[in-house]
Amino acid sequence: MAAADEGLGPPLILYGDSITERWLGTSQCAPLPPAQGVPAVFARHFARFNASVMGIAADTTAHLMWRLTHGEAPVKHNPAVAVVLIGTNDLGYAWMLADPETAEEAVMCAVPGVKLRVQRTLEMLRGMMPATHIVLLALLPRGPGAELFGWPSAFTGPIDAINLAFREFTRPDDHLHFLDCGHLFLTPDQAAINRHLMPDTLHPSTAGYGALARCILPRINQLMRATLPPVVPK
Repeated sequence: MAAADEGLGPPLILYGDSITERWLGTSQCAPLPPAQGVPAVFARHFARFNASVMGIAADTTAHLMWRLTHGEAPVKHNPAVAVVLIGTNDLGYAWMLADPETAEEAVMCAVPGVKLRVQRTLEMLRGMMPATHIVLLALLPRGPGAELFGWPSAFTGPIDAINLAFREFTRPDDHLHFLDCGHLFLTPDQAAINRHLMPDTLHPSTAGYGALARCILPRINQLMRATLPPVVPK
């Protein structure tokens, strides 16, 4: 069985793509210099939970579904909490593979597939981990290029539509929780992506991961309160 189910299993698992993998300071398991300070942020906020990071750079919603059925879902020891952040690469690939004239339309056309696969992912997780509280994170803001910080962008409408659906997916089930941290990555006037927190318009900086951790941690503490004492960041 995968590392996610060794011993008693981790109380906390984070699933996702490169944004999740960078908590480890890596990209597809290779050290990543821009993320070298991120593991310290992760340790400061989440080490107490013996958390397991299940993120792979460049993964899409379909990749995560495959991973969950091929060893990344604990079958013996359910974690107390699982955090899911997935879907931005589906939009990114739609943008990159389309002709420039139709790229914005292609991104919007990718939205129904993201919704469907994430809904299915939640159903899979609930079936595989019936005791686990699942926190579905909203997609974070992103730009169409590394130096294109303006907001709204070609991604704003698709991201808003997906996040609205994500919120609805979690309403009927008291073990599903939606959390939107995206506003933290915009400038105060919401006219641009914050360069300090998201310097490539896609991945948080070390400071950005600090903001993301502070957004997530209260919800994790709330859901774990029955079994673990709360974590107070230093």
